[in-house]
Amino acid sequence: MNFFKRLSKRYHRTDPVEYIMGPIILPTLEYDDLYENQTRLDGTAWKKFEENYKLKYIFHDDLRDVDLDRDIICLWFFRERSDRDPGTDIKLAGKILTYLANSILITPCKQIKIKERNKFFPRRPCVQLDIDKETFLNIKKDLICSSMRSMSASAAATSALRLARASSLPVVRSAVTMASTRVASSLFAEPCAEAKSERRPTGSGSLRLEGPPALGSV
Repeated sequence: MNFFKRLSKRYHRTDPVEYIMGPIILPTLEYDDLYENQTRLDGTAWKKFEENYKLKYIFHDDLRDVDLDRDIICLWFFRERSDRDPGTDIKLAGKILTYLANSILITPCKQIKIKERNKFFPRRPCVQLDIDKETFLNIKKDLICSSMRSMSASAAATSALRLARASSLPVVRSAVTMASTRVASSLFAEPCAEAKSERRPTGSGSLRLEGPPALGSV
C-alpha cells in the first residue's frame, strides 16, 4: 500500500462513476529513473520498484493495449516528454480524463474508451498495475483515514492556538495595568518632588517661623 500513500480523499470521485485520479503518485526522481529505464524492465530500477512496492504490473506501449477485463482498472501513466498533445485521450463513462505523466487512474468501471489522436504519435505508454477489489477497498479506507487524521490535526492546532491566545490575555492585561500604574505614579510624584525641593531646612531639622516684627522695634 505504500505505493498509494500520496493519494488523498480529494482524488476520489463518484461522478459519473467511481474512480480515483491522482497526480504525481511517486516522487519525481524515482519516477524519472523508471521512465528512463522503461525499455529495461529487467534492470536495476524496475527490480528495485518491485522489491519496494510488491506490485505486479504490465508495461504497455500504448493506452489502447490496456486490459479492460480486470476487476479493477489501475493505470499509471508514463507520458512521453516529447508529447505536446493536450492529452485528452481517455474517456471514462463519457467523462474526459487527461493523460498526464506520473498520474494514476483507478476504477472498477469498464466503460473506458481511448481516443484516437488526429495527429499521430507513436507511443502513449502506461503501466497497468494488478490490484483486486480488496486492495481497492483498502485504498479507499486509507483515503478516509488520512482525511480524518488531517482534520483531527487541524482541529487540535486550532484549539491550541485559541488556548494560547486565551491564556495570554491576563498577562497582557496585567502588563497594561502595571504600565498605567507607573505612568500615574510618575505624574503625581513629580510635583511632590518639586515641592520638596522648594522647602529649605533651617537648623537641624527644625523650621524657622518668621512673624511680624516685635512692637517697639524699628
